[in-house]
Amino acid sequence: MKLNLGCGRKSLAGYINIDSDGGVQPDVVRDIERGLPFSDNSVDEIFASHIFEHIKDLVFVMNECFRVLKPGGVMKIIAPYWTSLGAWQDPTHVRSVNENTFRYFCGLMGPDYCGIKCMFALKKQEIRGDELHVELEKPRETASHSSLRADKLFEDQRGTIYKIVFKGKEFILFSTNAGHGRGGDYHESAQHDLVLAGEVEFRQKIGGEMGEEKTQNLGAGDLVKTEASTPHVLISKTDSLVLEWLDGLFEKKYYEPYRRLCR
Repeated sequence: MKLNLGCGRKSLAGYINIDSDGGVQPDVVRDIERGLPFSDNSVDEIFASHIFEHIKDLVFVMNECFRVLKPGGVMKIIAPYWTSLGAWQDPTHVRSVNENTFRYFCGLMGPDYCGIKCMFALKKQEIRGDELHVELEKPRETASHSSLRADKLFEDQRGTIYKIVFKGKEFILFSTNAGHGRGGDYHESAQHDLVLAGEVEFRQKIGGEMGEEKTQNLGAGDLVKTEASTPHVLISKTDSLVLEWLDGLFEKKYYEPYRRLCR
């Protein structure tokens, strides 16, 4: 089953075309901000073209899309890019989007940020003219065993990020390719990083952004603690696997000189 959200007058063959305006004769008349009338894990694909810039509660709608998609199901989004005239000239638009907008639904700010329950994997993203084209996937790589659960959050040229929940405690597992960085941020609580495999260069600014830089070379089995409000970055010298967790909430701010090493 495939859904075309906010179809307007552009119905697609092979899709269930959904719109809140019955005058355009969709297959289903529905305001998607009231939820999607489909069962959990029942949809193969969702297509959403020029609809999300009109949605007031995007978090709720994205959570709903994640709920109804099957594991491995894809979501294709087209929206006006934030620098285009079309992003804001329409008085019915309530938001613009850029390259980071949909990363929030892939774990950019950590789990449960502002009610975000979904954890998509970002498969593809590109700017085409005045539009941002995004392809998300509901991860099929999920493992669970009694009190343990692991979900694939995100994958790009740097490697793969997983979220692990064990007995209610959340961990992030970074599988990182050689030469790439992770982090470039700091938190309001202390952070712990355990190197499970590979070699990593760990940098931190002791005392905050204006503090002294300290560098350590870490290998498998090494555990390092980063105090609260301390910018840090981990640069993989070889392919590496690092487990990370926080003492408190996942709140972060970026330190741009380190963040540039993670792109």
